[in-house]
Amino acid sequence: TSTIWSIAFSKDGDTLYSCSADKTVMVWTLDDSDGLYHQSTTLSGYHGREIYSLDVNSDGYIATGCGDDAIRIFEKVSHFTSIPAHLLIQHVGRLF
Repeated sequence: TSTIWSIAFSKDGDTLYSCSADKTVMVWTLDDSDGLYHQSTTLSGYHGREIYSLDVNSDGYIATGCGDDAIRIFEKVSHFTSIPAHLLIQHVGRLF
């Protein structure tokens, strides 16, 4: 278990995404039989430090931002699999 920094829902509400201090993104899928979200996959090994934020667009791309000064974008391959599609590094300073 670890501190969860951010969550996001898919457009249809069937998938929940969370990121945390343990450097992982967890993907949770709604089970219609019990109405609960169950962990379906974990994305790990891509960030070197805590993941502080994430967002999901309508096409299923997951964008993560973390303390390693990188933004990673993952492409949804299937309901249970996502792969890294883009890496944006050397983001220094504030975004506002």
